[in-house]
Amino acid sequence: MKRSHSWLWFTLVLALSAFVVLRAARKGEGRGSDKTHGALERNYEFAQRVLEGSDPYREPQLHAPYPPSYGLIMAPLRLLPLRAARVAWAVLQLLCLGALVLLLRRWHSTLPGDSGATLSRAPPAWVTVLALVLVARFLSRDTSGGGGNLVWGTLVFVAVLRPLEAPGTDERPWLGTWLGIVLAAKPTPVLFLPWLILLGRYKTLAVALGVAAALHAAPLLTLGLEGYENAYRTWLSGVVAYAQQDDVFAAPSHGFPPFSWMHQSLRFALGRFLGSVPQEHVLESPLFFQGLGMDVAHIALLRRVLEATIAVLALAALWRVRRARSPWVAIHAIGLLASATLLLSPIVWKSYHLWQLPFFYGLLAGLRDEGLTQGQRREVIVGLSLYFALCGLASEALLGDNGRDVMQSFYVVTAGAVWTYTLALRRLIAHRA
Repeated sequence: MKRSHSWLWFTLVLALSAFVVLRAARKGEGRGSDKTHGALERNYEFAQRVLEGSDPYREPQLHAPYPPSYGLIMAPLRLLPLRAARVAWAVLQLLCLGALVLLLRRWHSTLPGDSGATLSRAPPAWVTVLALVLVARFLSRDTSGGGGNLVWGTLVFVAVLRPLEAPGTDERPWLGTWLGIVLAAKPTPVLFLPWLILLGRYKTLAVALGVAAALHAAPLLTLGLEGYENAYRTWLSGVVAYAQQDDVFAAPSHGFPPFSWMHQSLRFALGRFLGSVPQEHVLESPLFFQGLGMDVAHIALLRRVLEATIAVLALAALWRVRRARSPWVAIHAIGLLASATLLLSPIVWKSYHLWQLPFFYGLLAGLRDEGLTQGQRREVIVGLSLYFALCGLASEALLGDNGRDVMQSFYVVTAGAVWTYTLALRRLIAHRA
C-alpha cells in the first residue's frame, strides 16, 4: 500500500474511532435526537445488583433474558463512573472490530492461489470496506447504545475461526475461553459447539464449557446459595416460558421484552406473516398488509418443525465437510452457523445481524479468488446489493419512524439471514469432500 494511502486510512480510522468514543461519552444527555441511555446503563445497573447480592431481576426489570452471570461479566464496568464506563466499552468495541478485521485478513492470507500455494497477500481494500458498509447500520446501532453484539461476536469468531489450524488439530485450546465467556453472557452461540466437536477441537470445547460453567457458578459468591437459586430459577423459568409462548404478540411473562417490530427473528416473522397482527401493532401505511390469519397453535407447530429443519440441515452439512481443509469451507461454516443462530434465537434485535460480517467478507473475497461461475457471482452481487438497499439504507434517517417500522414489518433483515443461511448451506453441500 502506498504511503499516502496508508495515511488516508489511518486518518479515516482515527476519525471514525473518535466519533464512536465521543458519541458514547455523550449518550444519554438528550442532545439532538439522542434521548436514550442505551444498553450499557442497564448493564451497569444489572452488574451492581449482582455485586451487592440483591435480586438482579427485581423491578424495574433490566435484563430478564440474561443469566445472573451476565452481571459478573459486566462487573468491571463498575470500577469506573458511568460516563467513563461508556467510553471504555466503546474503546473495547473498536478493539474488537479491529481484531475481527485482522482475523479475516489472516483468513484471506490462507486462500489458495492459481498455483495452489496460499495467496500470502493482503486482501484488496474494497473487500474490507464493502463488508463493513454492509453491516454499517448494525454497527452504528450497537456502538451507539453500548451493545454487546460486536464484542460477543468477535469473541465467538476468534475462538472458532482458526485460519492457521487444520481440522483435527487443536493448537490453541485457550481460545475456548472467549467462547466460554459468551456462553455465560448469552447462551445463543450453542450451535458453534458441535462444529468444534466435528473439527476435533475437544480441548477448546472443554475450555469453553469449563469457563462457562465457572462463570455461571460465580454469582454464588455475591448472591449466596438462596439468592443464587432464586435468581437462576427466575431466569430459567422466564426462558422456558418465553420459548413455550406460541403467540408472539401476547405479553410475555417474567419481564421478557414484548413484541416490537425491531425483533427480526424467524419466530416473529412467521407470527407476523402467517398469523394476524393485533390492531395496536397495525401500521398506518398503504404498504402494510395483514398476515394469513392462521391459528396460533398451527403457526407454532410449523415454526418448531422449520427450526428443527434449519438446525438438522446445518449440522448435516457441517458433518459432511468436517475434514475439509479449504479456507472457503471454514468461512462458509462460520456464515452458516451465524445465520442459523440469528434465525433460531428467540430474541434478535437488528444489531445482532452484524454477525453476518465474516460471511459477507468471505463472499466479497470470493468474487475475486473463489473461482465462481458467472451465475454464482451474479447471485452474490445482486444479493449483497439488495441486502444493502433493504437492510442498510432503509433506516429512519431516510424513511422516518413509520417508514422504518413498515420496512421492519416486512422482515427484510430476517429474509437476509434466510438468504445467507441457504447460500452458505449450498456452498458447503457443493464442496467436494
